[in-house]
Amino acid sequence: MKILYAFQGTGNGHISRALEIIPALQSYATTDLLISGTKSDLSLPHKIKYRMEGLSYQLGHNGGIDFKKTIQQASLSSLYHDIRKVPIGQYDLIINDFEPITAWACTLRNKLCISLSHQYAVLSPEAPQPKQKDLKGIVALKYYAPSKMGFGFHFQSYNNQIHPPVISRVIRETNITKGDHVTVYLSAYSEEYLLNFFAAYPQVNWEIFTNTCPVVRKYKHIKLLPLERTSFIQSMGSSYAVLCGAGFETPAEAIYMGKRLAVVPTKHQYEQSCNAAALRGLGVTVIETLTADAHQDILSWLNSPPALKINYPEQTDALINKVLTSVEPAIMKPIPALYYSRINL
Repeated sequence: MKILYAFQGTGNGHISRALEIIPALQSYATTDLLISGTKSDLSLPHKIKYRMEGLSYQLGHNGGIDFKKTIQQASLSSLYHDIRKVPIGQYDLIINDFEPITAWACTLRNKLCISLSHQYAVLSPEAPQPKQKDLKGIVALKYYAPSKMGFGFHFQSYNNQIHPPVISRVIRETNITKGDHVTVYLSAYSEEYLLNFFAAYPQVNWEIFTNTCPVVRKYKHIKLLPLERTSFIQSMGSSYAVLCGAGFETPAEAIYMGKRLAVVPTKHQYEQSCNAAALRGLGVTVIETLTADAHQDILSWLNSPPALKINYPEQTDALINKVLTSVEPAIMKPIPALYYSRINL
């Protein structure tokens, strides 16, 4: 069997998960890698056969997506060209972590594409949803990388197709202590915004990681650090608490470490609204936006009871075995053309 594993580089969570999934796939079959997107701050120690521009959102400076900048920098002609040219026919199976080029290529060519992503779980009817539905957000999440078959990851297993987060070996082996600093990673806010905001909390030591800080800088009780995986994990492991976006991997890692956690959802990103709803259900503090109105919420969180801890099991190899076993009958025969025509809201 020959597999193409396609994942996106928009956000660090996909690459963090890929670091664990790639070796498991390679132990079962010949596996080539495709990555699209441009916003990750992490690197991979694996050979990437295909690098494509993909479709990446652009973040603003005060907590949300910059839609104008996203549209300006999107190359739809390049995206269309890549969808037409990506050689999915060379592979027995496409496994996709929310990667749009291979997902749409498979849809248009009636080839089976297995979603292996957090987003697949978020779209499940059993997964938590925010009280205020966002139709545009739901459509974007569903059609960005469409797939009718898959396996998802979430903070809890809401059905038998949804599995616990993939916690990396590095996280599992990290020595967990309780220091006096709060680790912060909020990529939707600029350095300047974060410095001004956390200046109002001189009683707390803040370690703020950003992708725009080239070297470590200290400002009284605030330390700015370049976003680098090893130092970020060390900071989380020795922290008093973690404050981050309402993505998936970083909150899951903080929960696994047993850290006091608060999340700030990126504005206009429906997936993060869904994650916030799920985390709120687990008792995690959700801060809607970093403004003066959040002052009391942050103080209450810092003085909240002991943190939630979930010992997520290691099951990557078992999950890959389940995925490949479940699709083996399907890849032995052509996929009916109607299979991909059943995409309904």
